[in-house]
Amino acid sequence: MPTRPDRRFVILASEFNPSITRGLVRGASDALRRHGVPARGIRLIWVPGAFELPVVAARIAAARPRPSAVIAVGAILRGETLQYEVLAHAVAQGLAQVAVSSRIPVTFGVVVATTSCCWRCPAASRAVWASFKERSKVCWRVFASSAACCAAANETR
Repeated sequence: MPTRPDRRFVILASEFNPSITRGLVRGASDALRRHGVPARGIRLIWVPGAFELPVVAARIAAARPRPSAVIAVGAILRGETLQYEVLAHAVAQGLAQVAVSSRIPVTFGVVVATTSCCWRCPAASRAVWASFKERSKVCWRVFASSAACCAAANETR
């Protein structure tokens, strides 16, 4: 699905758990490029951790020129405590709030897992990515439609 050349996308990436996050950034960039977004239409911003994603997403959504969409990626892995569940919930709620209040599509591309072993196991990794690829075909259509709707709403203001 080609996109207009003036579309601007921001990829927000958490620096924590870089072995996972780098792959998510690469995948998001590749998907945008495959769908016709030129390199100059993609901006990558790194934040310290997943908890900072909603704060920076809100600032980006309020900035001018407004992006067509914000793609937030990161990884939250379970440690010794259940803090990762609280953190994951806060990040998801924060990103959803940014999307609602800014009327810009904001994706939740944050992996929440109990361990990182599935990312190291080739068979499990292939299964996860195959599932993701299949879902992303549908998600991309919804995402592109949302971006178009938000862009149209922004143009009428």
